[in-house]
Amino acid sequence: MESASSLSKKANESMIFAADIGNSSISVGIYTQEGTLALSFKLSCDRAKSEDEYAVMLKNIFDIYAFEQTLVHHVIIGSVVPALTFVLCSATQKLFKGVRPLVVGPGIKTSLDIKVDHPSELGADIVANAVAAIKRFPAPIAIVDLGTATTVTVINKKKQLTDVFIYPGVQSSLRAVSSDAAELPQIALSEPKAFAGKNTAVSMNAGILYANAFAVDGFIKKIKLTYQMEKLSVVATGGMAELVTPICETLVTVRKHLTLKGLYYIYLKNSTN
Repeated sequence: MESASSLSKKANESMIFAADIGNSSISVGIYTQEGTLALSFKLSCDRAKSEDEYAVMLKNIFDIYAFEQTLVHHVIIGSVVPALTFVLCSATQKLFKGVRPLVVGPGIKTSLDIKVDHPSELGADIVANAVAAIKRFPAPIAIVDLGTATTVTVINKKKQLTDVFIYPGVQSSLRAVSSDAAELPQIALSEPKAFAGKNTAVSMNAGILYANAFAVDGFIKKIKLTYQMEKLSVVATGGMAELVTPICETLVTVRKHLTLKGLYYIYLKNSTN
């Protein structure tokens, strides 16, 4: 990724601000029209903050990276936190004068062929991940998003989104055992150095991370068996992907910005310019 300042200086066209509002954090990526990621960063997901506070936070980050905010002429937002959707929309409208944010939801063009019971119930992150994965990987595809909740999304060989599985994520599991079990402490997770659990902290760290890795392996195995898939592209994203995927037996490709890239593609699909 080139520096924000160098891209700002040589950009002759407007840029696209993409924001993925999750339960724990807000991921932001700014793309050129050609799809080059000019700048990316994360904000804390704080439902108590106002639109003005988010506008100030964004402005300060742009100043830190010497990024010229006037280059942004387009905004797309995907959100699984309805309370923050309006807040961030308002913040971006204040920051990028005259820009009307596009919000992923019913009526938005995605080009996805969705074969689940209630397509409108799919989270914006699941939709964006699927859009990006289909563009970048051969079908069939399994997309593993290791966030607050872990989701496993199945794209069949016809590039149809057929199934989604949801279970507690790594951090959710850690919070659950630490809060519900009186003698278990809060710990900072790190990649296990070995398959071992010889003290409380190591036991918790290894147990939570390996449990999630085993779940990923188990889902991939079951998906391949159920749908008789000899080949399956497996791509992972989300904040915990870099901790969990190295200890999976399944060969997994990690794409840190998969959701943001999907939002970029969705914006292009809906652009009238």
